[in-house]
This record gives sequence, C-alpha cells and structure tokens, in this order.
Amino acid sequence: MTVHLAGAVVARPQPWGAIMPKWSESASVAALFLILASPAAVLAQPAFVTSWNSVGIPLGLLLDEAGHIYSTCESGSGAALRKFDLAGNLLSVFGQADPYEGYGVARLSDGSIAVADYGGRVQRFSDSGALLSSWPTGGQAVYLAVDASDNIYVTDGNGDRVREFNSNGVLLANWPSPHPTGIAYAGGVVYVVGRNNGLLSKYAPDGAPLGTFPTGLTAAEQLSIDASGNLFIADWGALQLRKFAPNGTVVWTLGSSVPGYSFGPVRYHGVTVAPDGTIYTGDYDHRRILVLKEGLTPTAGMSWGQLKVRYQAEAPVAHRIR
Repeated sequence: MTVHLAGAVVARPQPWGAIMPKWSESASVAALFLILASPAAVLAQPAFVTSWNSVGIPLGLLLDEAGHIYSTCESGSGAALRKFDLAGNLLSVFGQADPYEGYGVARLSDGSIAVADYGGRVQRFSDSGALLSSWPTGGQAVYLAVDASDNIYVTDGNGDRVREFNSNGVLLANWPSPHPTGIAYAGGVVYVVGRNNGLLSKYAPDGAPLGTFPTGLTAAEQLSIDASGNLFIADWGALQLRKFAPNGTVVWTLGSSVPGYSFGPVRYHGVTVAPDGTIYTGDYDHRRILVLKEGLTPTAGMSWGQLKVRYQAEAPVAHRIR
C-alpha cells in the first residue's frame, strides 16, 4: 500500500488486518488469529498438575469443603468408598465388606456421605465411615445429587428413571429420563446426562422437563457443576472430558492424551470441581485420580513481534508474513 504526500510516494507497511486474507487458507493459522485477538482472556484446555493411585477404579468423585476427595470403587476392590487428602494420601475406607460397586457420591448438610451403588440402594455414612442408614432405590442406582434441603436424586440407568428421596429414604418423586447416568443439582434445576443419547436434560425438582442440549458424548458418566454453572462431563466411551457453558456451548474438550501424564491414555469416569476451578477426574483404566488446572494460553504473555517469529515457520510457505 502506498500514500502520496506532497508529491512523494511513501510506502506503508501492511497492517495485520490486511494480512489476514492471505493466511485464512490455513485453518491452523486462522485459529491462531482468533485466539490472538484477545490472548489474555482465552482459556486453554486444563493442564495436568499431578495424579495419585486411587487403589480401586475411581467411578465417582466428590470434593468436600474441608479439602478431602472421596472416590467410589468397583466391586471386589474391598471398599465402597475411599477418602483421600489433596496430596493423595489415603485417610479412610468406607464399607470395606461391601460387595457392590459404589458410583454416585454426595455430601449432605450434616456432613454425612451418601453413596449410590449398582446393588440398587443408597447408603449414608458418617464422615468417620460408620454406616448410618441404607435403603433400596427400586432400581439400579448409578449417580446421585443432593439439593439444599438434603433431598437425594438418584439415576437409574437400566430403568430409565430419576428418583428423588428425602434424607431418610422416603420416595418423593420419580420421572422418566433416557438411560440417565451423571446428575447434578444447582439453582433449583436437576441436570441429568444421558449415557448413550448424546443429550443433557434439565428438570425441575418434581421432574417437569426444562429443556435439553446436545453433548456429543458417546458413553457419559459422572457430571459435575461449578459455582458459575459450567458443566463437566466424563465420557468413558470417547475417552474425553468435556466442559460446557451453562447454555450448552462447548468450552473445551480434553482428549485421552494429557501432556505430563505418563500412565497412558485416560479413560475418564469420575469428575468433581473445586471452588478455585481445580478439576479432579478419575482414570478408569489406570486407577488414578488426575488433578487438572485451567489457565491462560501459553501465548498470553507474548508480544506481537514474538508471536510473529514463533508462528512464522508454522504457516504454509506461500502464506508467510513478508
């Protein structure tokens, strides 16, 4: 581009916007410009921090207010539930002689822990591991959620239903839901993910439907929700962990290959989220609990000049910045 000033012809360097059409033919570079439009505000996929041995398969996870992780376990592992500190140290074991698989786990306002298992029941334990009560759910019990009144919502994957109980096991409501697995409660809404239908359904506490959105998942397991209403779903089938905004928009998808995690491809199953955004997720195949942290992209602190140098070699030769 040239500019005429008082009879002189002065060359002006092309602005970045003028270069964009030349680069748009490369999907990877076009994506780069989308990210760099506001680099400090863009979140990357969560980064791996550490992991620890969960002993049994971590089917369901819960983080309590005191900073303990509870992990439900498969049958034959010698426990229905294990309690860890955030360094991965095993603190206690609940239901040691229990023959059933523990899946869903949630904490009630009195500090007791509710566990749903494939034996078709809910068990309540004290924080020290003593069994307080137990009742049949009337079908398979997969995951569960607790509301502000300590009502407990349990998914029945085989019976295609959600059942609501009070904390003493009295059935309050039940409604149909297609092969439900993960469940969460927040703000008066019950969120239920279908294992195989690729949908997340929203219900009122009495079961009245409030809408759905597609998840694109193939074998959804535990569902967790953070303080901002973002939803995290573990996909056992596709080996993915996916985060959705409250409106159903996909925020990110984390695949089976997690940089820094040396135990192999991750088959996600359980997931829970801390108030500070730290994510805890279970690896079904390797029996480990991973700690993940969301953060800024590696490019966030780089100048435009540094970015140009860094990505010059990644653009197709014909489209590089001259």
